[in-house]
Amino acid sequence: MSELINGNAIKMTSIEIAELVGSRHDKVKQSIERLAARGVIRNPQWWFSKKSIT
Repeated sequence: MSELINGNAIKMTSIEIAELVGSRHDKVKQSIERLAARGVIRNPQWWFSKKSIT
């Protein structure tokens, strides 16, 4: 919580979120895109690794 109070960003990859909540990675990415479009979260910087493609 101190990270939020101090303004430090807490970061997680979409793959980490999918594993944490037990959802498919493509569904997590769709949810992230919807939240960003609504302004709930800041639009994430997308990058792709071999792990996220396979």
